[in-house]
Order: sequence, then C-alpha cells, then structure tokens
Amino acid sequence: MQDETTTTAPTLADMISALGERNGIAGAAHKALKAAGHTFSLRSVYNCIERNGESNATIAVALFDALDNEKKQRAELAARRAAATL
Repeated sequence: MQDETTTTAPTLADMISALGERNGIAGAAHKALKAAGHTFSLRSVYNCIERNGESNATIAVALFDALDNEKKQRAELAARRAAATL
C-alpha cells in the first residue's frame, strides 16, 4: 500500500509539456547548445527529454535553462498584461 502523502517529482517531459504544445523548449535548448559550441543533434535533445535528463547532463542543463527562460518570459508578459489592464 502506497502512502497517499508522498509525491513524485515531475519528469522533464512533464515540466516541458506543462507549458503547452509547441512551446519550443527543445529548439531553444538546441540553439543554446550550438551557441556554446556543442554539436548535439535535435534528436539528442529529444532523447534526453524522453530519458528525463539522465542520458546527458549538458543537454539537461540546457533544457532546464530554456525552461527557466520561458517561465521568466511568460511571467514578465503576464505582469505587463496585468499592468496594462489597470
């Protein structure tokens, strides 16, 4: 019997899909990796997402950075939208 109070951490795929369809996180991470001089394919980025970041730490960090940037951008947009409606 499992304790109902325990929760599991969301997977990388869960965090990305929570932003909605076609959110561009994988593409943003891939672009950041290329800018940093890495030669990972976009498929490698998707594989890392499917494996919850365990297949490649460098790609996982880029994905988390892309997630953070997207969340900040959305929060800023929401704040601007709220300020405009006042």
